[in-house]
Amino acid sequence: MKVTIRGFRYDTGTAERICGTEGEQMKASLYRTRRSGRFFLAGSGGPMTLFARKAGADAIIPVDDKTAREFARGKIDEADEARIFRR
Repeated sequence: MKVTIRGFRYDTGTAERICGTEGEQMKASLYRTRRSGRFFLAGSGGPMTLFARKAGADAIIPVDDKTAREFARGKIDEADEARIFRR
């Protein structure tokens, strides 16, 4: 999935997939772009999720470092967390 948002390109095919989650209401993966290091979520979900604006359709949502870290917490080990969020 590829999309350009505010002049930045987000592409799940070239970005580093960090972690993901899948449940009844939402399926989402956290990615980091290779060139700029920006984080984004890619997935889909129901009306009570981050993806509510695009219910039933796949979407990409850029997120800040804090939101990315919170999403990844408990889904990756400490060594990977230190490597990914070392900024």
